[in-house]
Amino acid sequence: MIDSEKIYLCTTDDPYQAAILYDIVIIQAKGLSSKINFNYTKEELLAILFEKSIVQIKKQKIERDKQEQEKLLMLISKKFLKKDQDPSKSIDQNQLIDNQQAQVLLQ
Repeated sequence: MIDSEKIYLCTTDDPYQAAILYDIVIIQAKGLSSKINFNYTKEELLAILFEKSIVQIKKQKIERDKQEQEKLLMLISKKFLKKDQDPSKSIDQNQLIDNQQAQVLLQ
């Protein structure tokens, strides 16, 4: 947990790779006083510290994905709701156009 938040970075079958990834993330998040699995040279530690944070990259990707989903939802709402319906309100089955019309609109 980093900043009281669970962040799933990836899965791996190799425990050695998982241990290295943990070390990198914990050093980037909490600094050199963190408990780590391996000993690193000064050069390796500097490289880890000055690389862009893996956690930061993951959080940015999650935020971008969320924004893209919101844009897509708004686009779909505008195309599939009745013209006078507010897209922020819940979608009723009767307000949606049929599947064949949707396919034509998306092409």
